Amino acid sequence: MFFPIFLVFLFDNGFSQNLKGQWKGEFYDKSTSIGSYSGDKCEYVLELDLNNNKIIGTSYTYFVENGKRYYTICKVEGTFDTKRKYAEITEIERTKTNIPSNVNNCFQIHKLTYFKNDKGETLEGNWIPAPKQSGNCGYGTTTLSR
Repeated sequence: MFFPIFLVFLFDNGFSQNLKGQWKGEFYDKSTSIGSYSGDKCEYVLELDLNNNKIIGTSYTYFVENGKRYYTICKVEGTFDTKRKYAEITEIERTKTNIPSNVNNCFQIHKLTYFKNDKGETLEGNWIPAPKQSGNCGYGTTTLSR
């Protein structure tokens, strides 16, 4: 009886998608789109740990303005639905930043779907501002790979 139970465990865990690790890519602010202009682009990195369906980790956001590179580092948490291959990841705490005080530095919720093909793995979807923030925080798309 050990063998069939082992196979169920192997197929359930060994061959399922795993978000653990580093994902790199970008997000675009689509709220400032004018015509074919797609808005602001930021480099985005997620370092994720997954325990059952709970996600914890760190986000790194980078952009360049007037030749200077700015960043924000945040703690993130979220959930992952393995059946739908869907992750919802929320920035919850800013741990370090050098963004000027006149720039609206909002927390985001990234709603991402996991894809795997012969070219690799991606997380793709949309982002919206986290609740209870002031000002225009925008919204847009996110694409990450590893």
